[in-house]
Amino acid sequence: MKTVGLIPAAGMARRLGRLPCSKEMLPVPGPGGVLRPLCADLLGAFAAAGIREVFVVVRQGKWDIPALLGDGADYGLHLAYLVTDPTNGSLETVDRAWPFVRDCRVALGFPDLRFSPRDVFSPLLERAREADVVLGLFSTDEPERCDLVDLAPDGTVRGLEIKPRRPRLRDTWMFAVWNPVFTELLHRHAGSGVTNAAHDRHVGEAVQVALREGLRVRGERIAGGRAQDLGTPQALARHWCGG
Repeated sequence: MKTVGLIPAAGMARRLGRLPCSKEMLPVPGPGGVLRPLCADLLGAFAAAGIREVFVVVRQGKWDIPALLGDGADYGLHLAYLVTDPTNGSLETVDRAWPFVRDCRVALGFPDLRFSPRDVFSPLLERAREADVVLGLFSTDEPERCDLVDLAPDGTVRGLEIKPRRPRLRDTWMFAVWNPVFTELLHRHAGSGVTNAAHDRHVGEAVQVALREGLRVRGERIAGGRAQDLGTPQALARHWCGG
């Protein structure tokens, strides 16, 4: 089964206020201190795992993303852009790719993360041989802002808590790999809700449905993994100057 990458990049970045560019294009230090787009970590992760074809779902107006990334050749990738009207969260954004990825294994990553190690997808692809969905797990210091994963000793995901008010877990998922069975479930769930601008719809909702319907959902803790969401002013400040 062919594996393709998927990047949801249609968000409004409201948490960051007014920006001179798309959030995914914010300059951050790379190797040797050279500035590069925030999404470069994710592009490198796809390449490191041998995933060459990547779909980027962008909102109309975020033309700086294809203008800077081009066809992906600089990153060893083949990038294709899917242009959408504004969506109501990551669930709807990811679902916009359904006609193009429905027969593929999908590797999902979010473009506003800084993380290590570079190759986060290979262990998930290995585990995907025995699962419908595999979640790449990291420990978090901000559990109230995350999807928290209840992981059994054998790697089975027992439950998922989306941004709980009183968190009791510390594992959160940052990456995922899934097969067409889950793609269809996500597509069905994305079309089942009534759009409500006051409530963003999250991919984690589809994972919860998958658990209820008995799909094989596994978690894989990334050995030595560290990840930081730079989608808030506080996180950007810590990243740039430790403040």
